Amino acid sequence: MNNEEILYELVKMGEWRITEAGEIWNRKGKRVERRTPQGYFQVRKMVKGIRIHAGAHRLIYRHFKGKIPPGWTINHINGKKADNHPQNLEAVTHSDNLKHAFRLGLMNQDGQKNPNSKLTDVEIEEIRQRYAAGGITQATLAIEYRVTFQTISKVVRGASHKNLPGKTADYSSRRTGLFKKRNRKGQYTS
Repeated sequence: MNNEEILYELVKMGEWRITEAGEIWNRKGKRVERRTPQGYFQVRKMVKGIRIHAGAHRLIYRHFKGKIPPGWTINHINGKKADNHPQNLEAVTHSDNLKHAFRLGLMNQDGQKNPNSKLTDVEIEEIRQRYAAGGITQATLAIEYRVTFQTISKVVRGASHKNLPGKTADYSSRRTGLFKKRNRKGQYTS
């Protein structure tokens, strides 16, 4: 039995109650959902000494609309992760869920909105201005901003964060005396 099935048993046994508004409450009248850092509501419970958890939206969908097909996900139709009204939930494939997120603009992966981005948009503009002005190396910038040399190189060349302001250019001419030519991988060699 998976976590959702175990936690849904609490609803069947009457220990938890799911309201028409899409909220989950315990017998004592306390809401049992907690918001995750990603913005979803989650329920959790200690069962036989092990904490188990599941997305509240999945239990609410199950309660009002039936079992979720294997491998499918629950989509929030209006794009609001905390809105678990049953009318706002639909079962979709992972692919359809991603398409929906792109249509609503929820999957903007540019700049600091990208979860893998180590730099803010302001820092990127600042790095480009400082490097274009001269007098500082990419290695020094990498240390200051706690990123790799390659990240700084991509920022100043415009290979990453293309839509952000700041002067970008091919600065390979600044490497005179250190490197003479590139190898087959495009790396400078001595």
